[in-house]
Amino acid sequence: MPYDSSVYKGLLVQGRLHQALDYLAPFPEAAGLIQRTRRRFTNPRPLCRDADPLLAALDRTFQTYYNEVFWQELPLPDCDARLLAALVPLAGLSPADLPDDIPRAMEVTEGRLAELLEARGVHYLGGRTQGYFGPYIWQTTTEQVAQVELPDRIQPCKVCLLSDFIAKGWLDYLSLGQIGAGGWQDGDTLYCVLHRYRGGVESEAFQVSFLKHEAQHIYDRECCGETSGVLLEYRAKLAELIYSSGIACFRGMLFSADSTSPANSHAYAAWRVVGDLSRRVFGEEYTGDYARWKHRVQAVRRAALDAYHASYRPEVAASLRL
Repeated sequence: MPYDSSVYKGLLVQGRLHQALDYLAPFPEAAGLIQRTRRRFTNPRPLCRDADPLLAALDRTFQTYYNEVFWQELPLPDCDARLLAALVPLAGLSPADLPDDIPRAMEVTEGRLAELLEARGVHYLGGRTQGYFGPYIWQTTTEQVAQVELPDRIQPCKVCLLSDFIAKGWLDYLSLGQIGAGGWQDGDTLYCVLHRYRGGVESEAFQVSFLKHEAQHIYDRECCGETSGVLLEYRAKLAELIYSSGIACFRGMLFSADSTSPANSHAYAAWRVVGDLSRRVFGEEYTGDYARWKHRVQAVRRAALDAYHASYRPEVAASLRL
């Protein structure tokens, strides 16, 4: 089989760095990517992406965390604890200032870091993304307003276009900048990592994979009070498929799907989407062969719309609240 970058990227979305490199190994054209990735994780000197002492120290700290979690594959709770211990003094705090449990202690610590950086004109978003810590740090924000068409309503939202990034989370770091979060939602505001959309705000990637996906989150949180990460991602991915003009969007979900880790809500929701569409399109429990999907764009769109409406039935929503 020829090299398929979607397989490689799908494994990275699942957090499986070594499996992704194993996939690349047989392909001569991927030798350079393997070498650059190995160098990133075995070079004792971390990347230096900013001259500001606090930003440089933060970046080094998270790079150590990524190395422990994804390269050394050390137990995640231990890695989280070491990360917190390293961040606390950078935030000007002491352990006595913090709650006893790591999630709440990280929230306090990263909140303080965000305050310190805001005073420098730099924005910081912390917390977990798909189960792992890894901040987004940027300098420039441009605001606009959008009215986003969803299957059952027009969703108003504010859109913040973000640029001049210093750090873009763990997936960007693992993939050497090839992939990463395109944005996120907070309240009625959408935050867009602008450089992820090569065609700009008029591209289908922005209009569908970002705007409709994230506006769907607003709708579900505002109108349904929804908090389940898997259910939120499941509906947002279906919204993408309903409006996608080609099969590439579904293809990305197929190769990133992972049934083993509900904590990685994107990958787990993709697995549920593929399974539900497999039953609707092929009458099969799970169809993982992309060749059978690649000419079924309209069937995928119809099945996605059916699954979308079905997801609002109480028994279906309950099965996705993990």
